[in-house]
This record gives sequence, structure tokens and C-alpha cells, in this order.
Amino acid sequence: MVELLTDNYPGETSWEVLIDGDVVLSGGPYSEAGALIQDTLCFAGSDEPCIQFEIFDSYGDGICCGYGQGYYSVSLDGQVMASGENSETPAARCLPAPRAKPATMPFP
Repeated sequence: MVELLTDNYPGETSWEVLIDGDVVLSGGPYSEAGALIQDTLCFAGSDEPCIQFEIFDSYGDGICCGYGQGYYSVSLDGQVMASGENSETPAARCLPAPRAKPATMPFP
């Protein structure tokens, strides 16, 4: 699950989830300050893809603190894999895919 709380400048914020290099889920820019955004992606549990999350702030000042209390959290199978208050990620992280569940599971 991707969870995002927008800051006072939601039009600057966007994000992408990539699986094996392909964008499979994305969001933003947004129009409402202080909005809680939640999105989920399901994929086959037998897959072992490289899952990447990238978050962007077009102005470059992040999504927290000076201009609102924005944050993001990415969880996979109930476990938080990435979270923060700044949206200045220069490169995506490859999040480990769970191996225990055989059917479908939510990303994150």
C-alpha cells in the first residue's frame, strides 16, 4: 500500500511504483492540501519482481515541515518498506518481494 499525506503544495508531488522497470501505479500531482491518499497494487505471490518506489517534488523542497506536514509510507504485506517526509529520492530503492504467500497479495 502506498500512503501519502500531501503538504500545502500538493501540485508539486507525484510518485511511481515500478515492477521490473515498468510503471504499474502512479499518482499526482494533487490538488488538495492535507489530503490522505492511499493506493494498493496486487500481484501474484509466486512472482519475485524488483519493486521500486519513487516520490518526486517538482519544487525540490520536500513534502514536510516548512510547508505542511506531508509524509509517505510504502508497505508490503503489512510491513513498512519505505517512509519519510522528504520527496527528494534521487534513485529508486529495490524493495524485497515477499516469498511466503502463494496467492495474491497487496503491494504494499
